[in-house]
Amino acid sequence: KLATGNVTIACTTNYPFSGRLEYAITTTTDISFSVRIPDWVNKMNSQYSLAGANFKPLSSDSNNLQTFNLTKGTTQIVIDLEMGIQVNKSPANGTAAVYYGPLLYALDIEYNSTHHSPLNYSSLEPLPADQIVAQTHDYVLNPTSAWRYAIDPTSVTVQQVYDRDGQLQNPIWEKNATPVALFADAWLVPWEENLGTAAVPPKYPNVTGSPNKIRLVPYGSAKLHIADFPIAVQAS
Repeated sequence: KLATGNVTIACTTNYPFSGRLEYAITTTTDISFSVRIPDWVNKMNSQYSLAGANFKPLSSDSNNLQTFNLTKGTTQIVIDLEMGIQVNKSPANGTAAVYYGPLLYALDIEYNSTHHSPLNYSSLEPLPADQIVAQTHDYVLNPTSAWRYAIDPTSVTVQQVYDRDGQLQNPIWEKNATPVALFADAWLVPWEENLGTAAVPPKYPNVTGSPNKIRLVPYGSAKLHIADFPIAVQAS
């Protein structure tokens, strides 16, 4: 509600899996409506349609705001944000993290799950009975599939598993439920464990032979995962 009138905004979208946003805005007065365009967006290939007109390239300002001047009544706005692969490298660590659009992607590691009575985080002693209930457990996920991979960050490709603008599976963060997956060339490398988990990744490991093709999924859908990968250095 504005001082000068009422505004209702409805947005239909499958974001963050799709970059398509369909707005229906009803207002009793003239307004300016702005949408922030994230830094990860490929603006050259992103576009909008106002009130059913032909699509035009985005023209966001220095604050990354795409602004529409709307007259009273109901206006339809469609914005298509182009998603792309972004690789965030850490030269000091020799690692890379892979994003598609706003989401971090990870290797989904197969595991066996066991549980025990909750332990004190620092001493690893069982918590006193008056601090827990019978349903409280600590879970341990032990990997059953390979995970010590270094990747070639330039090899990442996108696969649309099913229509990301259609009906999403529910619950969407279940295993294999998300509509987009990434694939990367990867090699198994020596990678130590520390206190039952992955130690610091090896720095720029040398690799030889043909790579494996590993599948990456959104971080939130992989309970046991690796998302910060050593960058493989291939022998010349």
